[in-house]
Amino acid sequence: MILFFIILTGATIASFIGSLSYRAPRNVSIITPPSYCPACRSRLKPFELIPVVSYAVLRGRCRHCGNRISPRYLILEILVPAAYVVIYLRVGPWHVTVLVSYLMTALIYLSVVDIEQRRLSYWDMLSVYVGAFILVALAATGNMPHPMPHYLFGLLIAAVLVSLSAGVVYALKRRPPLGVADVLVLPGVALHFGALEAARVLVFSSLAGIIAAVFLISLKKLGREYRFPMMPFVAAGVLVEISFFSY
Repeated sequence: MILFFIILTGATIASFIGSLSYRAPRNVSIITPPSYCPACRSRLKPFELIPVVSYAVLRGRCRHCGNRISPRYLILEILVPAAYVVIYLRVGPWHVTVLVSYLMTALIYLSVVDIEQRRLSYWDMLSVYVGAFILVALAATGNMPHPMPHYLFGLLIAAVLVSLSAGVVYALKRRPPLGVADVLVLPGVALHFGALEAARVLVFSSLAGIIAAVFLISLKKLGREYRFPMMPFVAAGVLVEISFFSY
């Protein structure tokens, strides 16, 4: 019963992430207008908004105009509940589970925005730090698995590694690295872990990103100056860390 509730919650939040990631970068209110097809602007009925089921029944196309629905909605509606289930099974106290789930939700949202917009705003970045501030408050009152210094060391190691990598990029290219807001997300992510865990997340994320970039460049799918989205790999690194190491 609990797993069903978690999956249902995850699917519902995934639908919201899909809508928010489309509307927010375009300065469209998340309240009005109600859900609509981006192609024909037709208002969607409740039965067209059922996570996963509606996409499958409609075969990935708008019922009104036949335009293809972006598969990102289906991917989100599968990925978010799956991540929530993993977190529930791996993390202990409920408040820690909620906090880690929030981090994963923010990273998935940032991943979608990063893929589509190739940039993140500082307001986007703050979504991660909201959870980090709550974690610090909980750790200060002894309500986290580790004392506060454990998490602050995670922040420190991330800040040092990010600064070193930015320095190397600047030394080689004589210009600041692109995607400053993306880089500033990493200390907020690392604050949810300790030093060792944060280092692993950064290593997993970097390796995954490098392998994907080299693979796509070798296939001539990307140019060398392509602004590669980093957030999906950070989210993947965090999920790997939670699944196999932390908690």
